[in-house]
Amino acid sequence: MKKNLTKQERFKLIELNEAKPKGRSEPIKETFEKVHEKPVSKMTRRELIGAGLVPTFGTIWAPSVLSLLAPYNAQAADLICTAAGGSGDWCAFMAYNMAGGAGLSANALPLTRDGGFIPVKNGPDGTPQGGYSTLGMGHNPEVELEFKPDSNNQQSVFYRDSGILAGIRTELARIAALNILSAEERTRVNAILQNTHFILMCAHSGDDSGMNRADMTGLVMKGGLTGNLLQNLGTNGTPIGINALAAVIQPPAALNVSGQGSIDGALGFSGVLAQQLSGPQQANMMRAISGLSENQAVKYINRTGGSILQQLMGCANRDNTNLISNTGNLNTNPLRNPAVAAAWTITANTNPNDGNFVRATVTYNVLLKNASTGGCIDPGNDYHNGSRTSGDTNDTNNGIALARMLATAAILDKKFFMHVTTDGGVRSPISGIAGGPWTTDNGQAGVQYCMAYDPKGLSRASGTQISYFNDAQAAAEDFGPLGSTLERHTAAAYVQYLSFNNKLSVIEQVLPRMFTSVELDAILKLYAS
Repeated sequence: MKKNLTKQERFKLIELNEAKPKGRSEPIKETFEKVHEKPVSKMTRRELIGAGLVPTFGTIWAPSVLSLLAPYNAQAADLICTAAGGSGDWCAFMAYNMAGGAGLSANALPLTRDGGFIPVKNGPDGTPQGGYSTLGMGHNPEVELEFKPDSNNQQSVFYRDSGILAGIRTELARIAALNILSAEERTRVNAILQNTHFILMCAHSGDDSGMNRADMTGLVMKGGLTGNLLQNLGTNGTPIGINALAAVIQPPAALNVSGQGSIDGALGFSGVLAQQLSGPQQANMMRAISGLSENQAVKYINRTGGSILQQLMGCANRDNTNLISNTGNLNTNPLRNPAVAAAWTITANTNPNDGNFVRATVTYNVLLKNASTGGCIDPGNDYHNGSRTSGDTNDTNNGIALARMLATAAILDKKFFMHVTTDGGVRSPISGIAGGPWTTDNGQAGVQYCMAYDPKGLSRASGTQISYFNDAQAAAEDFGPLGSTLERHTAAAYVQYLSFNNKLSVIEQVLPRMFTSVELDAILKLYAS
């Protein structure tokens, strides 16, 4: 017999002995008392319970009670086992979808292959053609430069009358002037634009469709970003939460956030148990589960096959006990931070289902890493109604939302990456004069934005655009690394996120053999430092 076995090795020997076929001539001489290093008569009740010899709470649960428990923490439990600081130094990630085909390429100007403006050329009849004449900006639009310069001191180019840029600028100015901000918070808010990289990605997308593979949440989570309490959050009830399909890797179903109650409900008991048990009683129930030995829990799970119970009774039980007993101390409500609440213009009297409150809740929990990732959607961007009025209003409102997300990151002093998408684009009648009305969809002129904020200002970029627009005022289909495939463009956005986190070494684990080293050199624009 081998001497000085560990307790785990002795348990294994017992299992082998129990499974030994009858008639075996050399039984394994290991006894229960040897495993526990004392006779049963001298074991305490706690030791007997831990060994599974005394029935406990878990062994007498009726199936009806188990069915009531099952909804508890369904969204949270899957990640608790891997949380434990698992996010490491990954920065927070948010997806923002301006659904309906917003004119993103009529706000941030797409440039040509050589980095210039789309040229204006004379047509067969001698009249000027080209430029940005079908993008509502005329032949030669007036422009503004904004955001952090790249290594060549070039900034992102915007149409002078961009509603998105106007919304960002005016809202950041409002927030920076709030009296409730500390001096440090005000300094960070004032520096947001000079500490944020804005990278334009030129990519076709399907008009007015939720079938675009434009979401990189699955890639971000696969790479290693996890939430301490929750998985990915969404705001419109679709599987990913932003009315888009996943690129390459499907993330877990999003928790649909319709108000603060969605977060609270995901972190507590639900159904009859929530109604019949007080907070302390719920905590006591979870402590009873926590008191089960690992051996008992495994045996019980094997009998019931319950995946949620596996989380409750396995590695997650102590964390879940803490959740239930300390729900009020979890800091998941943006009202807990007065500066954040003021940035979003929400108060204790604001309807928790209000759109601002919902976006504030998602952003706040993502930045604090309570949730792994978050996605918000503005569905009102199908604005080609023969005018510019509703389009300009929506663009401005979207700019305000983006500014508030960035300001929340600045107030909390968190590094932040946002991926801004839409489904399609818009087109105006051909005109050499800026301000043409939006009259039809225009997915050929689709773009995405990557916005990367580093409060320390250490990040850098080698450019402000990936791919380019051709003379037909459309996203090029001959940009070698990406072509016209939206999924590859979304993957390229994820490459920027990896590099912004100084985690390019992860790429082969998440995107094996998708990009060659030459292609990576062509698409990589953003760096951690």
